[in-house]
Amino acid sequence: MGIRNKQRGFTLVELLVVISIIGMLMALLLPAVQNAREAARRASCANNMNQIAMATLTHATTKGHFPSYQQYVGENKVGSWVTAILPFLDQEDIYVRWNDPTLPNTTPGIAPFLPILHCPSVASPDKQRPSNCYVGNGGFHPRPGDPDPVRWTSAPDSDGDGCSDIWEFAERPANGIFHDRVNNNNGRKTTVDDIRNGTSNTLLFSENIANFLDPFTTWAHVPPGFKALNNTIDPDGGKYKNVFVWMYSLDTAATGWVDSPDRPNPTQPVTPNMKINGSKLQFTSYSSGFNSVPGEWARPSSEHTGGVNVAFADRHTQFLREDIDYHVYIQLMTPDSDRSDSPTKTSYLLQSVDYE
Repeated sequence: MGIRNKQRGFTLVELLVVISIIGMLMALLLPAVQNAREAARRASCANNMNQIAMATLTHATTKGHFPSYQQYVGENKVGSWVTAILPFLDQEDIYVRWNDPTLPNTTPGIAPFLPILHCPSVASPDKQRPSNCYVGNGGFHPRPGDPDPVRWTSAPDSDGDGCSDIWEFAERPANGIFHDRVNNNNGRKTTVDDIRNGTSNTLLFSENIANFLDPFTTWAHVPPGFKALNNTIDPDGGKYKNVFVWMYSLDTAATGWVDSPDRPNPTQPVTPNMKINGSKLQFTSYSSGFNSVPGEWARPSSEHTGGVNVAFADRHTQFLREDIDYHVYIQLMTPDSDRSDSPTKTSYLLQSVDYE
């Protein structure tokens, strides 16, 4: 008599248990995978910034000064700080086209998409547009209602160059790195020697997600269809889309830091839009003019959780916490705090624990 082999299959209960276990494992593993992927993207972003900082420092060494947030390129074009460092980013061919007076700004290839200017954590870029995720240290932005330090002047334009005296005074090397070389030609270019706080303690670049999301903002900062001549560029609009700034405000925690009679206590508080990653997806309230608040444009922001990648003036990069005190943020931005317009004057030297 033959022996019959009985093959026993899975019961419904066993199958459901296996599926449940697999589901639990997936639930445990997916966050870890996502975290690993984001860590890789953040590292790639930091590498981009390191290369951009290195190109900028090479420019500063070769030319004797840092680039400006806008300057003339060639005979009649106005370009951002990116255009100035193109030769040091292995983009000499693009720079040559910028310097060719016969090629208008609408010439194909004069302002292409550059992968090095894109943070991988941000949405997939439109590669037909020269978008940019990175902005430079633009220094101080004065506002109506700020106290009047004794070293400021109230004359609207004493030298007749078309730029307000207060604006010119604000755009000094002691206050920031990237300044206007189109409307403020009297302003001195920032050099490495101007960074008296130390290159390892002075911010050079940060991320800015609003700069990337705005469909009209490009690294060339030339509005579509415009010639990019002095009389067709909004200097403030160009600035807030290419740099981040600090304002004459302090957190309440900074009470007592002000110890100089020419640095009155701020009268305007720190608002969320001035903080790192504050209202970072709301960028429609931008308003131009030096007497207006630059809204959500000109402050660091990113898609990374908890802060932003930044590059310092010695080209090292690190992750900057979004909850740092505003006076720490100001001190990191001012290349020469003692000579700057910072509302704080202190002998305290920043330590990494203050902002990492």
